[in-house]
Amino acid sequence: MANVVSGPQQGQAVFVGVDVARSKWVVNVRWGGAERRRFSTAAELRHLEALVAEYAGAVVHLAYEACGFGYEIAWVLRARGSRSRSCPPVRSPRAPGATVKTDRLDARALAAQLEQGRLKSVHVPTREDYARRQLSRTYEQALKDKKRTQARIRAMLQGHGRLGPLPAAGWPAYERWLTEQPLPRPCSTASRNSSRCGPQPSRVRGGSNARWSRWRATSATRPWCRHSPPRAALGRSRPSACGWS
Repeated sequence: MANVVSGPQQGQAVFVGVDVARSKWVVNVRWGGAERRRFSTAAELRHLEALVAEYAGAVVHLAYEACGFGYEIAWVLRARGSRSRSCPPVRSPRAPGATVKTDRLDARALAAQLEQGRLKSVHVPTREDYARRQLSRTYEQALKDKKRTQARIRAMLQGHGRLGPLPAAGWPAYERWLTEQPLPRPCSTASRNSSRCGPQPSRVRGGSNARWSRWRATSATRPWCRHSPPRAALGRSRPSACGWS
């Protein structure tokens, strides 16, 4: 007669794979080299917290794919004592010739590979470091949006035979030239609306630079910020403001 295992033993390792999606999470639980449970829940952290609490006497290892949902799962479950990790999807091993991909199979593969020690994880920053990274990324995104807006305006006017100063002359020179052009009303309206839809090119730099300067001057950020991000970001090289960027 086969033995019925109702739960892991005290101190035994339990491996949990979670396929994370916006509407539901699919969970697969393994211990002792075999699959023990599989179920799906609503996309709410309280269900995973209840699962970790259910195996309080065991050592819970949990893995989920990093897929745009941040690190909230890892932060919350690590605070409850589980060993949570976030795995990049492109590095998750797949069986040769495997073409079928479902949430249930993905959760099963995560749990099995976690138990076998084959999963590669990404670094999970602290909440404070992640918030600092977000500030740098938001600044970089604003700069990219500004450049796209400028390129759209240049391309639109070029289509109407207005070339203006070369990009090497900088946007202020082009903006001064633009204000002096007797453009047709539809073209003028389109140019003005393009500037309003995205960040206004002439304002992105000044306001952001001032905020960056005040932010860098604080004692909390000075130790890990090496040089001025606006200069690096507004130059030709890719922004690399701080040690973690």
